[in-house]
Amino acid sequence: MLRGLVRYHVFFVMNLAQRQVEIVHIGCQVNGAVMAQLARNMTDGIDGILKDARFFVCDHDPLYTKEFRQLLTDSGIEVIQTRVGCPQQNGYAESFVSAIKRECIDQMIFFSEKSLRRAVSQYISHFHHERNHQGLNNLIPFPNQPQAESQSGLIVKSERLGGLLNYYYHEEKEVAEAA
Repeated sequence: MLRGLVRYHVFFVMNLAQRQVEIVHIGCQVNGAVMAQLARNMTDGIDGILKDARFFVCDHDPLYTKEFRQLLTDSGIEVIQTRVGCPQQNGYAESFVSAIKRECIDQMIFFSEKSLRRAVSQYISHFHHERNHQGLNNLIPFPNQPQAESQSGLIVKSERLGGLLNYYYHEEKEVAEAA
């Protein structure tokens, strides 16, 4: 059922050292109670994505409530808030937001939350496994294909989201066995 324009929030956490992004929540209803639950989920001692984290960097968005920050602090995570009007202090996150918007979200029209979730999921896979990262010396953080030693062989194209996201790589040459 179409409801007109709906604003969705995509909440993510990034491991800066690896450039690994985890989508924590996608939804149109985000408030202090939802954020507090997300903080509890992220700091869960068994499978929380922040269970071994020491720092959490965020801006001054009102969604990062005192309760949200306190739940992280109580779990041993130091919350570092950037200065107001200084997005460069969290440059990796800002760069990721800019990239996912420019390379994916701004190029599509979503008719449901399901289609948004699919596009974000495909972009995250592309970001981790196929996209070069300048901050990592143009390496791919978690490549699907082994990086070819030589630059010879067939160039193969892999695509996602109907060709919106493309990745090119050298195909490994098959070594013919002498019989």
